[in-house]
Amino acid sequence: MKHLIFNQEEFPTNEEQIKEAEEVWGTAFPEEYKTFLLAQNGGQVFPNIPSIKTTKKCELWWIERFCSVNDLILQKKYPMGYTYFRHHKEYKENLKPYKVSRHDLLAIAVSDRGPYYINLSKKQYGQIYHASYQGGDGFVKLKTKSFNEFLNSFKPFPEAEFKGFEKTRKVCDSRFYYTPEKPQLGMERFKEVLSFLGDANSKARDSDWTVIQHYAHVDPYDKMGNHIFEHLLNHGGNTEGLLLRIKNFATMEKLIKEYGADFNQPYKGRYPIHLITGISSWNTIKVNYELLDKLLNSDIEIDLSIKDQEGRSPIDRMKKMVIEYEKYREYDKKFWKSRPENHNFLSSKAILQLIEKN
Repeated sequence: MKHLIFNQEEFPTNEEQIKEAEEVWGTAFPEEYKTFLLAQNGGQVFPNIPSIKTTKKCELWWIERFCSVNDLILQKKYPMGYTYFRHHKEYKENLKPYKVSRHDLLAIAVSDRGPYYINLSKKQYGQIYHASYQGGDGFVKLKTKSFNEFLNSFKPFPEAEFKGFEKTRKVCDSRFYYTPEKPQLGMERFKEVLSFLGDANSKARDSDWTVIQHYAHVDPYDKMGNHIFEHLLNHGGNTEGLLLRIKNFATMEKLIKEYGADFNQPYKGRYPIHLITGISSWNTIKVNYELLDKLLNSDIEIDLSIKDQEGRSPIDRMKKMVIEYEKYREYDKKFWKSRPENHNFLSSKAILQLIEKN
């Protein structure tokens, strides 16, 4: 491991915690792997592309991060998405050639296309596998039972220079906390990872966004993401900048009416009204159009005199937004005729009346 650089993302573990994880799994972990956990407890690594040979021709994807001891415990209590547990059930034919049970696969690391595992069964104890069902090679067996050999095989992209680890910190990698049917499990895991970084207002990425600002952007239908956002909001999270990120009207209204957020105040020179009337992509326009309709039909005060950097008023921006929105609607009708709801496009009287008056 001397050639590897690690980025710690959680507090160190100890033998007692590892023993707890082993008890949950009902067997001891390989000694080499336990030594790794005691030294690193997961995290990011560079180089991160395994070069071990496999039993069939395939591509081994780069590792985004290793799991920590508490990740190992949680994945046994809940079928975490990053373990591909449900994929194995659906594509069980992939496991048959290797005589592998999905219940014996300990997911030790995640990649862009699927996890790496250690097999904990008696007959294949320590054997390492990789799953890549998203346009990849399915399920493959690496030609090693040695975790150290696996680590020592890591190589960088050809001629790649190390310029730091990926921007997204583990606290923002929602795969590790996504337990919507049992949100308390994921929330406990999230709070443990957050405590290492700091609090709700700590920088979540190399960008300017904080943890709470990152989770303010979650989809309204993301049950787990919204649980996390509510926790951050109720545990010291600042409201500054949140209105630039939120696309859920109910949350936006709550921030304004209950937390005193001002819709007409800028954050680092950017105004919410300009973000909502932006036209960066058709999908974004559709989301913004629906949000703007709800805003205009509410009692939230909107200052329509605020001009953007190009001197355009919100009304001017709305006019261009509506043109692109209608182009998207027509495109959807033409190419998705099988959808009788036509993608549920809204026709906003409030937006159209406002444009007509100006």
